Amino acid sequence: MYKGLIIGAGNIGYGFQRYGVGFPTTHFEAYAQNAELQLVGISETDPELLLKLKKQHDVHMDASYQVLLDSEHPDIVSICTSDESHTSVLEQVLEARPKLIICEKPVTTKVKETERILKLARKSRIPIVVDYPRRFDRSVRKLRQTIESRTDGAVLAASGVYTKGLLHNGSHLIDLA
Repeated sequence: MYKGLIIGAGNIGYGFQRYGVGFPTTHFEAYAQNAELQLVGISETDPELLLKLKKQHDVHMDASYQVLLDSEHPDIVSICTSDESHTSVLEQVLEARPKLIICEKPVTTKVKETERILKLARKSRIPIVVDYPRRFDRSVRKLRQTIESRTDGAVLAASGVYTKGLLHNGSHLIDLA
């Protein structure tokens, strides 16, 4: 059994599960639905959310992910924090030497930082998986197949609107290009 830690319990770490769409939409749900994984900790810096989670779930919780890395020694770490925090969180998680890191997109907000993090990951032989879930979404795959098949003719132009910019949510549009 693998031990997992979630760093950041916002929407993608924990919150989106309230939508009940029938498949895991959060890291929390993915851990809960996998018999090979045991969620051993959740780190969240929002004190109100942390208190709410402590009342609902029997796992080790702390505002400091470093405390959880040191005490729980997770095999898998999900990084679900703000984009700007990814670099520092990744550096500290890599030092803890889990077997796998699952990081929400983007890895970092700067190319040089991403290159440095990937170099550290290669050196330590710890894989980092970046979460692009819509790449595997049935409706997105069907749309891409329709575009590629040219069933309705060639695409002459397209535009899309996403919140949080190209690096965060807009990256889903690139898969359709």
